[in-house]
Amino acid sequence: MYKIAQQLLRTMNSISSTLYRTLPNFRHSRSMTKSVDSGLNRFFSGIGKQESNMNYGAINRMSGALGKYQFMPNTLKGLGINPAGFLKNPQLQETAMRRFTMQNVNTANSKGFNININDGINAREAQILSGMHYGGAGYLNKLRSGRGLNTIQAGNYPSFNDYSSSVINNMKGF
Repeated sequence: MYKIAQQLLRTMNSISSTLYRTLPNFRHSRSMTKSVDSGLNRFFSGIGKQESNMNYGAINRMSGALGKYQFMPNTLKGLGINPAGFLKNPQLQETAMRRFTMQNVNTANSKGFNININDGINAREAQILSGMHYGGAGYLNKLRSGRGLNTIQAGNYPSFNDYSSSVINNMKGF
């Protein structure tokens, strides 16, 4: 799975910066056309803003999540990243986010969600991928069934819908 994610990442990075895509379904009238990499970076920034207010040194004292994107230590280990020193290495945090996103793309596609980030990222893809970042692959089952999407999470965390909406709104600022 990791090799597939690396291959997809290489493919994504090799796409010409002349490819553009409008991000539809945003709640303002201004057209938002960005390059592929810029679209992904805006998605990553949307997650970073929601999770830690862009703070690479953030630690969630309740959950133990780390860094700008609030990764759990076991998730980092699953990505082949040692949590030791993670907070002091912004480049490693960005690498973790790219790996995790590619892993989530593969998982979503294997379950029939047809995510294609090779030409940017649209609001539907951002909703799915942000929900997976927030709640893991189990989010796909909730999305498919429509149950549990508006439920406040334990610890008074936002619902999946509120989280994804915030990420998409955050993307507008980058």
